[in-house]
Amino acid sequence: MTTYSDRPAVRARMVEVLADALPGVQVSYAYPQAATKNEAVWFGPPDGRMETVDFGGPRPGRDDRWTIQAVVACTGFTDEQSADARCQEILTAVTEALFAGDRLGTDWKHVALYPGELDGPSGGRGNPHEPVFSVAEFTIEIVVPLRGA
Repeated sequence: MTTYSDRPAVRARMVEVLADALPGVQVSYAYPQAATKNEAVWFGPPDGRMETVDFGGPRPGRDDRWTIQAVVACTGFTDEQSADARCQEILTAVTEALFAGDRLGTDWKHVALYPGELDGPSGGRGNPHEPVFSVAEFTIEIVVPLRGA
């Protein structure tokens, strides 16, 4: 009987789905130690809790409810508007890829993406030799029902 959902497998599946959906973007299971591309998506560690719920049986079940922080980062732009626009394009593509059909599987009671902050353009600061970059943070929430655990 399952006691907890397989959080590493879900995180790995999100990497697979996004790598297929975002060619040319570096997609990583965790913070990439070495950037190989100017555009990247990566995931933080899962954080969660268990909640007892009544599934109508003799033994209550539990919901494994957890979140994963994720980041979209783009660099190498010459102006702030282009950096922000591309970051938003990738964030939109991430949302579409993760929530189209059953790409993450069907064992979920609930999966949602909550946009965080578009960190905005940074870099340059008047130095024309420094590239401008933009970062967006977001949270993915997953709820997995666990019966009679």
